[in-house]
Amino acid sequence: MEAQPLLYHRPIKHSSQSKLFEWIKRSRAQNLKHVRSLTLHLTDIDLQTILLSPNRRPPTQPQHQNPNQKSTQLPPQHHQTTPTAYSLYELELSHLDSSLRALPNLAEITLVPPRAMHSQLLRGMYLSLLALIPRLHPGLKLLVVHDDAAVLDIVTALRDLPRVLFKDSHGGKEGAEGRGKKAVGAAARCKVLRGREVEVKVEREES
Repeated sequence: MEAQPLLYHRPIKHSSQSKLFEWIKRSRAQNLKHVRSLTLHLTDIDLQTILLSPNRRPPTQPQHQNPNQKSTQLPPQHHQTTPTAYSLYELELSHLDSSLRALPNLAEITLVPPRAMHSQLLRGMYLSLLALIPRLHPGLKLLVVHDDAAVLDIVTALRDLPRVLFKDSHGGKEGAEGRGKKAVGAAARCKVLRGREVEVKVEREES
């Protein structure tokens, strides 16, 4: 059991925020204080809560009721509030806020947004999460965002952090010379922000 706290000294990586939520629930607060590095792949939320809501079903008529007697029951939609897409994204952002608060000593955060930002609500949750990071972790040493540095024009609070690294990766294919072999290269544009100075670095990996 003494080795368990040592696991929290290693970089923590989660492929979705739901897995991060469950991991935090299973962890003790004193162990979470040892976490210094977090990598999180942000995913879209499940909107089936709305589709399967009982309030979307047609109301049923009460049985054996006197037609001259006024009903004291309200229609089902008045008993419960149907969750909206906005409220679900807002709730997810609240969970993300609580999760970051549960990791008070983070020094490095890597955030990977969803590949397809197919809705304004999803993008809004992602940008709001970015804005939360400088406020909840002002002493953060490094923030790595797998996105274009253009988000700085939207989330200006990121400029308050000492170092922000943007990685915008694009997959590409190149033909290799000799015997018809092909090499697949991935080009990444990296922009490092230190105060007002921006450095641009281009890397290429071949496999």
